[in-house]
Amino acid sequence: MPEWPARPRPTPEAALRDLESSSTEARIAAVEALANSPEELAERARAALGEVLSDAAARVRAAAALALAEIGPEELVERLEGLLSDEDGRVRQAAVIALGESGDERVLPALLRTLQSKDADVRFQAVIAVARVAPKKALEHVGPFASDEDPEVRANVAAALADVGGEAALPALEELLGDEDFAVRF
Repeated sequence: MPEWPARPRPTPEAALRDLESSSTEARIAAVEALANSPEELAERARAALGEVLSDAAARVRAAAALALAEIGPEELVERLEGLLSDEDGRVRQAAVIALGESGDERVLPALLRTLQSKDADVRFQAVIAVARVAPKKALEHVGPFASDEDPEVRANVAAALADVGGEAALPALEELLGDEDFAVRF
């Protein structure tokens, strides 16, 4: 069977137009293209992505948050914080990722609330995000989640503490070495 050439991503200008498409797939492709905008179009792309954060389709909202993580959420952190209570878990996860990539410690209170989420996938991302925006406070904030019920969350706690915890994190890391789950021990 012949291999078809990959379909090129739309140009940033075409992507801006495609955000208005009735096709969810076209809007997602447009969002992904905007994540790779050249520097001179980043501000325009960021503004357009901010509008898409309220798209009717959860997949588009999630893609927009992830695109903002790529180009920097800048002044859109409040809009992203609003997505932390979105009905769709993928959207909440993407918002946590984008807020973590903001590097803005002012988002820490919102991220700390996501550590309490019932959704393990959100907690998984929150551990990483908290460690990124407040590395000096990582042990204090994510250390308690070394006993989370979800092994992926515990594994992320280990990785975060290994990255930013310093010597103070050694007792928690030693405890995680005895975890029942291989990925956590690894």
